[in-house]
Amino acid sequence: MKRALAALAATLVAGAAAAATLSGPDPSAQAQADGCGRDQAAIVKREGPEWAYVGDARLSGSGPLPLARWASGVVDSPVPWLASHPAAEDLPFTHAAYDVNFNVRVDAASSGLLGGNPAAGTGNYARGGGGEEDEQSGRLHIEREETSFPAFAWPEAGDRVSVQGAWTWDCGHWSPGGERTELHPFWALWVQRALSARSPSGETEGDLLVTNASTPAGVQEDCAHSTKGDHAAFHACVTSAGPGFHDLGGRYSFFLPTPRRPSAEARLRIRVLDEGSNSAPEVSARPTRKGVTVSFEIPGGTGRAVTVAKRVLVGWTRMPAARRPVHLRVTFQRLLVRRAMDPGCPAAAHECGSRETTRGDQISAPPGEWLVYLDAAGIWHRLPLLHVRNGQTVELGRSVDLYLPGGRPWRVLVFTRECDFGALHIAPCPASSEFASGEGDDDPGVALVRFRSPEASLGEHRVDARLDSGSTCPPSNRHGCYRMTFRVQRVR
Repeated sequence: MKRALAALAATLVAGAAAAATLSGPDPSAQAQADGCGRDQAAIVKREGPEWAYVGDARLSGSGPLPLARWASGVVDSPVPWLASHPAAEDLPFTHAAYDVNFNVRVDAASSGLLGGNPAAGTGNYARGGGGEEDEQSGRLHIEREETSFPAFAWPEAGDRVSVQGAWTWDCGHWSPGGERTELHPFWALWVQRALSARSPSGETEGDLLVTNASTPAGVQEDCAHSTKGDHAAFHACVTSAGPGFHDLGGRYSFFLPTPRRPSAEARLRIRVLDEGSNSAPEVSARPTRKGVTVSFEIPGGTGRAVTVAKRVLVGWTRMPAARRPVHLRVTFQRLLVRRAMDPGCPAAAHECGSRETTRGDQISAPPGEWLVYLDAAGIWHRLPLLHVRNGQTVELGRSVDLYLPGGRPWRVLVFTRECDFGALHIAPCPASSEFASGEGDDDPGVALVRFRSPEASLGEHRVDARLDSGSTCPPSNRHGCYRMTFRVQRVR
């Protein structure tokens, strides 16, 4: 899985400039030539790829893999709660773990990475399918499996990102508008946040994750490149591939602006905190006139796992009390489960008028196995696996402290997944004898609350899961399949 080091290093230094020369690829003319088969059965049997490199038709299967690409822009989605989120479902035949997804409204220099035609509504510009299709419209979709994507680096809507990854067609999702392009998996991610929700002194925050760990998606793309449409060879390739490492050799540099200086006496303070690095090079953070440059170099040809995971915080000493952020404590108190979403219909019939799930053709039994993700102002947590039944109230008592600018909006998001693929087991769901619907796991829905300011958020809040978020909760449950209760307090 090695790249040509010289070309990769040039991409790292001038990725955005290179992207500016690209023209968006046409899915109707190129996706199938590059390796997409438009055959869901072949994907399930691992005889055809779920992802294929953009432009791979021009390359020899015995030659180097296509270069990774850089993109920059702002995390954003036409569906607000889906700008950044864990996957509600993923195909177990092509995943070891569920993905974490985010969508980027790219800068002009990166617009050539979006496939399709905006005027015709094709490729990345298609709309109208609802849910997953609409969340990506006009955006570059980016994914990596949760087990190698630590939550400290999950971006929030509005964050600016620079990201490098495999530029691929999403062969598993095609429509009349054709396939979409995405970066999947990404290898390097820099998340530039505004004032950090973790900092009591109003620091800016940059989160850095670089990992060379291969993923099943990466294996699929590499095997599609080397086997060039040979189904038997592709199957042998993906089923025999062991753990591999992507070659990340090159120099990396990112920028983080400083917050406004509070006084002439204030002194710049830079903190670089480790978040689980492994065999990582030294990371330098050097002040410049308007911010801090974060840089490091990874030698090429490294045949072992390398992870660079850092949080960079930049602020000032002697911050006046009037300039400090508002300290809030959010306590998630309890979860009311109205519908556990198990079992499916008798004899796994597709429909039986169930109030548990719209995906009746699952083979499942109570209790429901729920994974619940909590996002408070961009700080994500996943609760331990919950085993729940209809009408059950789960006491949580989970708190998170936030430091937010006064008068600025913020949000709380609850994202859920009900595990139905236990027989095939995708992490972090548990192994079991259950088998999901052909459409995937159950989705209890999201619960979203937006506050206009920290001051306006104080008090206790009860929020129901949305039925318009792609949820598989039957509409007969008018208030959704769950309710989350949480309290926001000011800490003085």
